[in-house]
Amino acid sequence: DHLEADHFGGLQVGAALARMVGQTTGGRPDINVGNLNNLVVEVQGVTFQFSESSMNQQWYRFLKMRPALRDVAFDGEGARANEIDLRFADRVIVRGRG
Repeated sequence: DHLEADHFGGLQVGAALARMVGQTTGGRPDINVGNLNNLVVEVQGVTFQFSESSMNQQWYRFLKMRPALRDVAFDGEGARANEIDLRFADRVIVRGRG
């Protein structure tokens, strides 16, 4: 029963993330909810990392900073910045292609 509840919770979290990220980027996100402390969303060449506890605030923080993040382009290439970590309070960590 507990495992089913976790699975159902993961599906709900995944659906919420898909809606939130998909509306902004115009892409169809691929979401991994295997670890609720490190939710991974890939969309159009960019990977986002969230923690389940405050997904909405984390996404809002990204949206607020997005105009300053010139290297983030949802072009399917991920040619510049391709990883955005939103798991830490008051931070948006952007990593380029290594």
